[in-house]
Amino acid sequence: MSVKPISVATGSPFHAMYQYLQIVKKIWPLLLGHFTNDYYANSLPALIPIVLIKFDLSLGMVGLLASSFLTIGSFAQLLFGMISDRFSRFNFTLIGMGITGISFSLAGLAPSYWMLIIAVGIAGVGSAMFHPKATAETGALTPNQRGLTIALFIACGTAGFSLGPVAAALIYDTLGLEGGSFLMLAAILLVLVFLVRTIPSGKQNLAISKHMSWFSALKVLMIPWLVVVFRHAVYLSFMTYTIILLKERGISYLSSSLGLSIFLLSGVLGIMAGGPLSDRFGRRPVVVLSLLIALPNLLVFLHTEGVISFVCLIIGGFCLIMNNPVVVAYAQEKLPDHGGTASAITMGFGWGIGALMLSPIGILADYWGIVNALDLVISLLVIAIALSFLLHPQHDRPKVFVSESI
Repeated sequence: MSVKPISVATGSPFHAMYQYLQIVKKIWPLLLGHFTNDYYANSLPALIPIVLIKFDLSLGMVGLLASSFLTIGSFAQLLFGMISDRFSRFNFTLIGMGITGISFSLAGLAPSYWMLIIAVGIAGVGSAMFHPKATAETGALTPNQRGLTIALFIACGTAGFSLGPVAAALIYDTLGLEGGSFLMLAAILLVLVFLVRTIPSGKQNLAISKHMSWFSALKVLMIPWLVVVFRHAVYLSFMTYTIILLKERGISYLSSSLGLSIFLLSGVLGIMAGGPLSDRFGRRPVVVLSLLIALPNLLVFLHTEGVISFVCLIIGGFCLIMNNPVVVAYAQEKLPDHGGTASAITMGFGWGIGALMLSPIGILADYWGIVNALDLVISLLVIAIALSFLLHPQHDRPKVFVSESI
């Protein structure tokens, strides 16, 4: 794969767009697979208000339900990340996507709360099979524009993640919990189609990587990992409790689900902005600025209502997750021969530790109210901002390249 340095700022925007479309043409199965996997993964928030009544759950039990998927799936990524660094198994990621889709499609039929936890836990394992290898291949295919390419990949996943709640809510509201079983058809069909569609490996991933323990990798990536932990604790808390909070404010179930989807979709735009900006201006500045803007906007959302609250929710969602591909790109550059492990630590393991906070946050919400609990959660962004200043400035102003031949 040959690359030619091009100044995106001074070159033709149509030429740049053409090059970006060439990237999409190359990795579209990975993009569609990520959209599908995360679409299923985030059908859970739409299921929560229904099972909350069905099983008479407390908010603490709701937090445990959400964290069971996120924690199991995230920690399992460490294992699958190390495996993916030593073996090329794209079909392995497709199997994971299929497990995620089928498990979540059947989760609504669980006869008890504990069976529901088992179902979402199995879905978490499937999601863990998919993410590390797919993310590493995406970054390796275009290493000179890693921020942009990973942004495209994560944006597709976030788009699916964003549409999951409102699409699932429409199905559950129309067909009931039994209607969720129809959701699995798309996952099965996509797995069958992609079994005959292979992805060319990035040159960095053709050779078997030298073994590196996850503990050694974590020591190298401690600062970006901590940034992810605190940032994602905030993100997951808003993702889990926004629908319930909006319903408490008198907003309907479907409108509340739509509000959450808009919050998550704003993150898609943030991701698409953050990746390319970090290619041009550096990883650290984008991480710092995005968190600085997210913090006050989320606070305003919690303590106001109406249009101002809604606008701040959108801005907060845009900026909060804007740095997601930036941190992943930074980690892959720190561990260039271990892309799967780097991705697993800054995506899976970081998200998993953040997810562990959901159940305590739910318990606090039971006693203090959701707004007060989320106020406390937002304070974690202060720690994330302080840590982001410690990121190594080696990528503050990297050269921008556009792939000439994809």
